[in-house]
Amino acid sequence: MTVWQIALIVMVIIVCALYLVAIPLAKRSAMRKQAKMVDQMHANLKPGDQIVLIDGIVGKIKHLNQEDVQVEIAANTVITVKRMGIAGVVKEAATGDGNELDHVHSAVESTAASHG
Repeated sequence: MTVWQIALIVMVIIVCALYLVAIPLAKRSAMRKQAKMVDQMHANLKPGDQIVLIDGIVGKIKHLNQEDVQVEIAANTVITVKRMGIAGVVKEAATGDGNELDHVHSAVESTAASHG
């Protein structure tokens, strides 16, 4: 084998090793970032927020505690769900000035937008 063939083989091995290491690290980093955004969204929930559950049900938060959230999905229909079942906030509760925010605070959509 010539020096050039050995150099080519070494370069191919290095590229393969980087490929096998870099991609999982990038995915892990993206997953950590998304988890942080979801945790932040769950921490900022408050009564009056209109939310979307993971299964697509839309409702308004009536009451919440550390783990559970009571969501009104229709008139006189309140269900209890775990915080982890909330996919995103559609509308935040009205603030003291009477303005409602119409933009979506979904962690899933935010992550999708940042990835392309």
